[in-house]
Amino acid sequence: MNQTNVVPMMRIKRLFLKILLENSLAGKETHQAYIFHVEIPKKLKDLSGNDIYRVGQTALKDLLSDGYILETKTNGRFRLSEKGNVIAQKEEDKMLLPRSDIFVLISSRYDLCKCIYSDYMAGNFDSVVFKSFKLIEVKIRSKAKLSNSKYGNGLVVTAFNPDRPILHHTEYSDKSERMGLQLLFQGALKLFRNPSGHRNIEWEDPNKIIEIVILAKVLLDLIDECSL
Repeated sequence: MNQTNVVPMMRIKRLFLKILLENSLAGKETHQAYIFHVEIPKKLKDLSGNDIYRVGQTALKDLLSDGYILETKTNGRFRLSEKGNVIAQKEEDKMLLPRSDIFVLISSRYDLCKCIYSDYMAGNFDSVVFKSFKLIEVKIRSKAKLSNSKYGNGLVVTAFNPDRPILHHTEYSDKSERMGLQLLFQGALKLFRNPSGHRNIEWEDPNKIIEIVILAKVLLDLIDECSL
């Protein structure tokens, strides 16, 4: 198994920011290689320094591109940005680190970007998930020309019923494929929209949110590809 799949990227990012904060308060700068090879392994004793360093280089690039850290004049040393300083002062499990590249991945969906941008960048991930899948419901209703009285599971069944579909996808014309399309939308709304609509869910990992939002994009694209 590739070790980058098991080394906790988010934990490493958080620890790196915490260590930069500690160093700043102590009035010192530490080379990033020392942080990844020595300081972080002290906190993650079950992982090797080499594994942490390898994953840490990707974490470093993310933290730089997302504006949490800045390069200093000394090669290999970094300091917290204003945004990173605010994050680093929080308890570790409260350190949400939204990634700006999500909007590159879904750039073809202006409607989705507009819908979730503010919440995502503020770390309101529960709202991001809910709004993404609420948008799917709105798009189905609009495309199928159904009234607001149709929503949730009933909306999906009406729009994608494999025996009497309102929305037809040319690539998935076989009845079993039409059933698959219906089940795909039913499952996605039940799994992601409904729970967020009924209770608060503590989504903490921005990488997981990116995966969920990309799924929402795929579903929105499928709706656009359908015809009456």
